[in-house]
Amino acid sequence: MATKLTQSVVDKIRHAQEAGAQVYDADVSGLRIVIGKKSASYKLMGRINDGTDRYISFVIGRTDEVSLKSARERAKELRLTLRRGEDPRVPKNAIPSLSEVADSYFATRGQELSPRTLAWYQQKVEGPLSSLKKIPVDRIDR
Repeated sequence: MATKLTQSVVDKIRHAQEAGAQVYDADVSGLRIVIGKKSASYKLMGRINDGTDRYISFVIGRTDEVSLKSARERAKELRLTLRRGEDPRVPKNAIPSLSEVADSYFATRGQELSPRTLAWYQQKVEGPLSSLKKIPVDRIDR
């Protein structure tokens, strides 16, 4: 159940709750305070809007280092990032799509493969795998 958090409630919450407890914020969806043995941290739980329906948990900071206002602002920024389909935990390296990887493979290994094998590979990329052509290869799973 969500709680209306204020900075004074956050300051007292670590001593009032036992380790392992979670207190959800009523104002920002997905923002919660996780109480540990020695400290408490702000965490954001959210789903990445990239078609994979993956949920992530992102640590914003400790409650004694980050104010509630700053944590809420950061959580809102992260939620926008998730809505755009980006994973805020992953560095911003350019991950090639399946189509780019296949084109690169065909260009470099095309001379070594028989024409029949090359045509079979291209048929698979254009046919059954066509829905995955624009997805970065690190997001493709079973």
